[in-house]
Amino acid sequence: MHSHFALTQTSDQQQRVGINFVPANYAELIQIVGTRTGREIDKFSEYNIEYDNGINLNVPILKEAYFAYECKVIDSRNYGSHEFVAGEIKTIYKDEDKFIEIDGWTMPDMNKLEVPLYLGRSVYATFNASSEQKDFVKYRFQ
Repeated sequence: MHSHFALTQTSDQQQRVGINFVPANYAELIQIVGTRTGREIDKFSEYNIEYDNGINLNVPILKEAYFAYECKVIDSRNYGSHEFVAGEIKTIYKDEDKFIEIDGWTMPDMNKLEVPLYLGRSVYATFNASSEQKDFVKYRFQ
C-alpha cells in the first residue's frame, strides 16, 4: 500500500508523522504530492486536501483516509533521494465500515475498498474485490 505522510516537528524538537492510507481513486494525488516537497509549497492548500489534526500528536489525518496512524518518529535516515522513517504508533484511526473480521483477524473489506498499489515509475495498480486473492491459511501463525 502506498501512503501519504507529512513530518511535523514540535517546539520541543520531537518529530511526529501522520501516515494516511487513501483509496485508489486518490492515486494521482498520491503521485503528485509524493513528487513535490512541502518545503516549497503547502500541499494541503495547493491540492485542496482536507484533514483534521490528530487527537494525540496534532499531525494531519486526511478526511479521505480509511486508515491512518499518528506516530512519534524514533529514527529517520536519508538514502539519496528517499528518507526512511521509523515511528512508534501512538494513535490508530480506522473507518470501521471498510473493515471486516475474518477468523479473528481484522481485514480490509475489499467489497468496499479499492486500494492503490504503487508498482514503481509512477505506475499504480488497484487491488479490489475482483483482484485475485489467495488464502494460505495453513501457514498462519497461531
